[in-house]
Amino acid sequence: MDHRPSIVPPPLPLPLRDRLRALVAREGKRLTLARLGVSRQSLARALAGLPLYPGTRALIRQALDAAEAEARRTAEAEARGAR
Repeated sequence: MDHRPSIVPPPLPLPLRDRLRALVAREGKRLTLARLGVSRQSLARALAGLPLYPGTRALIRQALDAAEAEARRTAEAEARGAR
């Protein structure tokens, strides 16, 4: 029998969790899930601070970066159009 301790992957870091909560609040759960490309369970685990696989953490980080960059571009375009 193997008595080695199992390695538990870490949760999403708190700053990323806060960014994820803001995205869900801004866009809603359905659109966030589509943007992230992860399951509902993975989104719930991420928001709850439960362990996530490294690939899931990477997908979430990339999607958050892309969503925030898109939001900045949109805000800048609207600001230029309002002048």
